[in-house]
Amino acid sequence: MNHPQDTTQAVYDFIRAYYRENRKSPSIREIASACYVSVGTVFRHLDRLEMKGYIQREPNQARSIVLLKEDGNP
Repeated sequence: MNHPQDTTQAVYDFIRAYYRENRKSPSIREIASACYVSVGTVFRHLDRLEMKGYIQREPNQARSIVLLKEDGNP
C-alpha cells in the first residue's frame, strides 16, 4: 500500500506535469485517474497540499488549482 505522502507527491507531480503540458490545471477526475485513486482521495490530498502552501484553489470553481511552489517535494 502507498504511504499517504507518496500519493500526495504523485498528485502534486501530476498537477505540475499536466500544467506544463496543457497550460491549465487538471480536473479532479483526471488527477484521480492518473494517480489510480478515488475522487474523494484526490480531495484529501489537495487539502493537504493547500494546507502546506503548495497549491491554491477557488471553491466551487472547476480547474482552479494554482501552483504556488515549483520545488518538488510537498
